Amino acid sequence: MAARLQSFACSVVRLGHSATGCGLRLPATADRLSRLREQLNQFDALPYSCSHRHFQTRDGSFTATQALPVVAERLSLPDRVQDFDPRPYLSPTFRHIYEDPDAFLKPEAERPEPIKIRGTASRRELLKVLERWDHLGRLFVCDSSEVRSEDRCELFAVAKDADKDRQILHRKRRNLQERHIQGASRDLPHGVLLCQLPLEGRYVCACSVDDVKDFYHAYPASEARARSSPVGPVFRPGEVSHLKAFQEALAAGRVTQGGRVACCFKGLGMGDHAAVDIAQESHVNLLRSFGAMKEGETLRYRDPVPHPPSGFVEGIMIDDHLGLQLLPRLQSLKETLAQPARDQEVFAASGKAYSHAGLQAHPKKAVRRGVCAKVWGAEIEGEKGLVGPVRSRLMALGRLSSEVARPGAIDQQTLDGVLGLWGFCAQFRRPIFSFLYEAYRQQGPGTAEEPFRLSTGARNEFAVLACLAPLCLTDLHVLPDKYLYCVDASPSGAGVCRSEVGVSVVREIWRRGDKQGYRMPLLSRLSAALKESGLDEDDVLDEQDSQSEISDSPLRSEFEQGPVEDDWRLSIPPALKEGPWDFLELYSGVVKSSFFGGRRLAPRPPSEGVRTREHLLRGRVTEKTHQIRTSLIASLEEWLLPQLPGMTLETLARGHSDVLSDWLEEYMVAMFLQRRSRRAAAETLNALAQRFGWLRSSLAAPWNLVKTWEQLEPVQHHPPVPKAVNDALVVTALLWRWPRMAALLVLGFFGLLRPSELIGLRRQDLALPGDHFEEDVLYIRVPHPKTRFRAATSQHVRVEFPGVATWITLVVGTTPMWRRIWNGSWASFKLRFGALQTEVLGAVTFLPSSLRPGGATFLFRYWDEDLTRLQWRGRWKSFRMLETYVQELGATE
Repeated sequence: MAARLQSFACSVVRLGHSATGCGLRLPATADRLSRLREQLNQFDALPYSCSHRHFQTRDGSFTATQALPVVAERLSLPDRVQDFDPRPYLSPTFRHIYEDPDAFLKPEAERPEPIKIRGTASRRELLKVLERWDHLGRLFVCDSSEVRSEDRCELFAVAKDADKDRQILHRKRRNLQERHIQGASRDLPHGVLLCQLPLEGRYVCACSVDDVKDFYHAYPASEARARSSPVGPVFRPGEVSHLKAFQEALAAGRVTQGGRVACCFKGLGMGDHAAVDIAQESHVNLLRSFGAMKEGETLRYRDPVPHPPSGFVEGIMIDDHLGLQLLPRLQSLKETLAQPARDQEVFAASGKAYSHAGLQAHPKKAVRRGVCAKVWGAEIEGEKGLVGPVRSRLMALGRLSSEVARPGAIDQQTLDGVLGLWGFCAQFRRPIFSFLYEAYRQQGPGTAEEPFRLSTGARNEFAVLACLAPLCLTDLHVLPDKYLYCVDASPSGAGVCRSEVGVSVVREIWRRGDKQGYRMPLLSRLSAALKESGLDEDDVLDEQDSQSEISDSPLRSEFEQGPVEDDWRLSIPPALKEGPWDFLELYSGVVKSSFFGGRRLAPRPPSEGVRTREHLLRGRVTEKTHQIRTSLIASLEEWLLPQLPGMTLETLARGHSDVLSDWLEEYMVAMFLQRRSRRAAAETLNALAQRFGWLRSSLAAPWNLVKTWEQLEPVQHHPPVPKAVNDALVVTALLWRWPRMAALLVLGFFGLLRPSELIGLRRQDLALPGDHFEEDVLYIRVPHPKTRFRAATSQHVRVEFPGVATWITLVVGTTPMWRRIWNGSWASFKLRFGALQTEVLGAVTFLPSSLRPGGATFLFRYWDEDLTRLQWRGRWKSFRMLETYVQELGATE
């Protein structure tokens, strides 16, 4: 064992040199972490410095997957390309997709709304990119009317190496409108497959690699495919008249000198959701037509690694072709590699295939019968029999993990990057995943860039991973055991048995075993303990409380539920961390309440939140309303873009408010014709006034259209529940043993509560007659009322209808103060409300929001039409609004 571990470490030292091109993600992540900690260290001497400080000024860093500004000269485009026609090597389905993608558009009813996309190319740089496309013959120009605005793509770049960037076509809008048919991409091989090569001390693995040069750029697209990928805005003819593609379009009659033109990418772009399937399938079938990629020798991710008689396996990952030849080990390595074998035949055939198709393998990246090779993110030593991640990256990841393990700050983006790297490397040594537990539970306080501190457990895990990094390798010379083992485990025990079946049987079972991994949700310790005790968690936590809760005597149920659904957690006493109570560490309130009999537990006061600029800019609205308004503004900007090319919403608001008002009128009309809601139209104008305060006096014209809209489609109030119907629903709920449901119906009706206020009530929000000095009077505290931004932030309701307070005391009087009156979800409340109506009325006529208008209508008549009293009890801000409200509800009832 010690010798094997030493061989792993020697492999990392031998191959782990810091070579150029070993990847950008690691150094970029390390630099980001270093800069982040330097910024935080500047504040360490301050008494108020803390882990959630947010820094507005940061140095720009990037990873290999982060969008970069497009610089035309940096894009990795070839000087020339030779067209490769993939159609002879595609199945009929993907040939059709390649030639005519419009045939695979979803029906109009199934297409989603166009999303907003952004590129990183300025207009000037985009024109330079178009010139490079034109030089390669990959530019298609047509009139702007020939392309759909919903198909417009953008361009951005990601890092390829220190000098070059990859161009990525942001085609997501079009991708969402097309039916995605998965093809050859399902079989893309993975570097982890190499861990299953059976060298077993008898073979040497000889590696051969080809990397097709400029593979994606060799695909010429049809005119139909080019029209599906218009890039950037429309252009004036004078901007692109010098391009060869424009002259060809002019000669063909596709464009005129006076109209606007669209420039499309006439190739297979990275970002096209069909590109991987087309490239993979055509590459595989091209080599197969010349005698390579035989069925019994092909590596596929979802299939076992083949063991052909030739000892040769191969696989293709888009443009990378890998062949592995297992050669019997002879006295010397030179003699071993000199043996003739299938790999020589295959790579000679692949060279002919590339020449026939006009493709070229990169000469500097070609490998023939090498004992060391880097491919598909893995590095293999064919003689030593070791396979794992690229050693230079593994060493860098170990250094980075040791830095993360030091006390200091980190942010969510950096943490996710490090965990992603370990997720890939640990696949080559699956037990490494057992050291990642606390690290996956770390969550930043806010945005991905806000710094925070890792827990001690997470830092310890990263320290262990840094030490174990050299072990992320698989030894291919290990022999299978002759025993077949079966294991089973449960929370109370484990068992293992074995049977001697022989090495060959074990080897074959291992080869065919499913090693992709899967996720199995585990029961919580509380759920597991309940299940072992014969109790159903749903029955214990359900709202079907026993009749003892509404009896006069203070009886307790057989199982007293603890604060399971609360968002507060107390630490369990050390003495209880092991033994029969260990399944309750997450719900220590239960344990504490059993140890300290009559002591009441209350949630901790909320900690002071982090202050950010966005909290002020979003205005006096809730987070959900802010998200809705942000979405509406994005829809408006999307609608304005083709109407006013080159003009942004902010530009119009700051310098052309009159023009913006005119276009807003048109937008209101468009929303009306599209059958959008009037509320969405009004919220759009409110969002504009919130973002650009000076526009409030300039939006009279669009507001007039909204008011006209309201007259055409008057607001429909929720129908009020008559008291007789509500009484019947309450009685039915009691018969069905839903006492808390019945209590909520009574509280919502007589307390004039909104559904959002009703569903969040806790026992501590109810002041029962025993809690104060007034008999048969109930007070309801509303901690988060709907009108908290326009009226009192915390409100209360007095309920004095005869018998209500006494009956509510019988139902919920013994409920712990911390517990919610309704523990279920909003959906379950609506479901039960509908079930009660079906039983009583034979149909679902009312909504939970009908309780408030029903109570208002009843109390208005019960109090001899005292509107002032009703306004105070119902917490209506406007008397005029209440007057109209009650009139309409009375007529409806």
